[in-house]
Formats: sequence, structure tokens, C-alpha cells
Amino acid sequence: MTKSDARAVVDRIVTEAAAKREQNRVWRFGEFVAEVYFPYYSRKWKDSTKENNVNRVSVHLVSKFGRMELSGFRRDELRDLLDSKAHSGLSFSVVDHLR
Repeated sequence: MTKSDARAVVDRIVTEAAAKREQNRVWRFGEFVAEVYFPYYSRKWKDSTKENNVNRVSVHLVSKFGRMELSGFRRDELRDLLDSKAHSGLSFSVVDHLR
């Protein structure tokens, strides 16, 4: 086995082990937003868009659902949140962006 072959085998083993750990992880909404959502989408956003979206998601969603497990979300809870945001006087644009 060459050194390159050995490195490839080690990389595959490490990748598989990391994937198994991630499958067993219980994600909370705040963790997911900080570790997955923001890093992924931030690369696509302009600076001004990033600033607005990070603020909007943090203020309106993470503050409410940050400690909730992702598997615990129900559609009616999300609809209720959007309805309450709409009735609280937020603009249509803000509520629409929260969708």
C-alpha cells in the first residue's frame, strides 16, 4: 500500500466515523442555525443581505425556538408564530422573509 493509498483509507474511515456521530446528534434549532444554516447561506449573500438575515433570524426565530430540537417542530407552531408576528405590527416583508 502506498502512502497515498493509506491516506485515502484513513480519510474514508474518518469521514465515515464523523458521519455516524452527526447522525446520532440531536440538533437544537439555535445550534443548527449557527453551525449549518448561517455558514452555508452566508457564502451566497451580499454583506447587507447577510446582516439583515442574521438579525431577522436571530431576533424572531432563534430567540423563540433556539433550544427546541429540530425533530420537535410542528407545522401549526410555525404557522402560529407567523400569524402572531403578522398581527404584532411587523411589516408584510419581514413576516414574508421569516417564511
